Formats: sequence, C-alpha cells, structure tokens
Amino acid sequence: MDKIQDYGVIGNCRCAALISKSGAIDWLCWPRFDSEPIFAYLLDSSRGQWKISPKESHQISRRYIVDTNILETTFTTSQGKIVLTDLMPVDSEENKKGFLLPENEILRKLECPIGKVEFDFKFFIRGLANDQHFFLRKSPFGIRIELLSGTLFLRTNVDLVTQKDSILTSLTINEGQVFYFSLTLSEEGPAVLPCMGSTTEERIESSILWWKSFVAQIQYEGPYRSDVIRSALILKLMNYAPSGAMVASVTTSLPEKLGGDLNWDYRYCWLRDA
Repeated sequence: MDKIQDYGVIGNCRCAALISKSGAIDWLCWPRFDSEPIFAYLLDSSRGQWKISPKESHQISRRYIVDTNILETTFTTSQGKIVLTDLMPVDSEENKKGFLLPENEILRKLECPIGKVEFDFKFFIRGLANDQHFFLRKSPFGIRIELLSGTLFLRTNVDLVTQKDSILTSLTINEGQVFYFSLTLSEEGPAVLPCMGSTTEERIESSILWWKSFVAQIQYEGPYRSDVIRSALILKLMNYAPSGAMVASVTTSLPEKLGGDLNWDYRYCWLRDA
C-alpha cells in the first residue's frame, strides 16, 4: 500500500479515484463522492483493487497530461516501456446531446512504445459494507458484475481469463500495441457500452479538450503559474457538479485521534472549509 502522498487522482466532478504509483486503483466511491467504495484497498488489502503493473522490476515516472486531470504512468523495464493513461471521461453538455455516453466510466489505456512488457492484471471488488463477494460473469457485452446500486461492465480489446469473483492474470503487450479497458456503472438508465478503439481515443481527446477549456479561463499570469493551475484543476475535480458543493477531500474518514470515537468523513462538503 502506497503512502497517501504518492497517490494520483482522476475524477469527473462527481466522484474520484485514487491511483497508486504501481498502477492500482485503490480507492473509488462510485458514482458519487459519498457512495459506498467499490475499490477500498486503501483501507484494507482484501477490499478491492484494479491493478495494471509490470511483472519484472521497473522504474516509474508519472505526470498529468498538461492542463488536465488525466494521469499518465510510465513503467520502464529491461525489456521495454509501457504507458498507462487513466481518466474518467468528461465532455461538454453540448457534446453530450449528440452522443450516447455511459452514465459513469473509468477508462484505462495501456500502450507499448518500445519493446515488450509482461504485466499483471488484477481486478476484484469487495467494498466495505459486508463480506459479500461480487461474481464476475462473461457475456457478449463484456464482463458483468451486479452491485446493489447497479451493474458494472468491464470491456476490453484483450481476452481476459476470469475466476468466479476476480481476475488475476498475466498478459504481454508488444511494441505498437494498445490495450483499452473500460469500466462502466449503470445505476438508473440503460447500460451504454462504448466500443473499444477509435471511439475510445475520441473520448480521451474530448476529455483533454474539456479540462483545457477550463484552464483557458484562468487569467493568472504571476509566479508559480503551473502550480496555481494544478491547484485549480484539483479543486475543480473536487467540485460536485450537480450542486456546486466542494468535498473536503477525495480520500475517506480519519479519526480525530487513534483509538478515539470521533471520526470525520472528508467525502462531504464542510461549509466552513468550502
């Protein structure tokens, strides 16, 4: 488990996910900041994780695509290099009128610019509410997981071998290959299952443009402009778009003191701080 300061964050102004340096989504409350967690490895290593990471020893570098909240993690091994791009797709209200898009989606793009890399793929869901195991079922539309709050579909252009309640497998990606992974949650409306490939690239590009259009409104030109922009992007991500409220943090709860009975949930808007 990584130190909290080593996590990257992605979001869509409705929820957020924390991603470790090793390419693992360790914390995701979906579909809202205050929803029950789907991945809760941040608190308990048995409570759900989605990890994509090289098998052999590797070096890691990370960055956000300039002026966005889209995270890129680069793994370099002795055999090659892979780049993992993580995002929650966002788009303008105008564009949404012309396309049928999932209610909630996490996109992960894995590409190999050099050599070849064998990597581990780990996916399992537990949550915190109880010890229920969520069963994975293969269907013509992807891997289906039923939750109390809705239905998850994991779609990819890679053949994944599933166990009853998890995916634990090793895959190899070669130079020039691109693998896409889409996890969607349908809570109220019918499931929208996007195609993998060129349409995925279009959603990534639309998300880049959406974040950049927000940054374009920032008129600050003083010292540490890049730090000011990064701070503004994170604050924007923490803003719950339907109400305008800003969450105190994208993590979870912390006790006032260890062993004490006072516990503060940072997934809500604290009016004093907001």
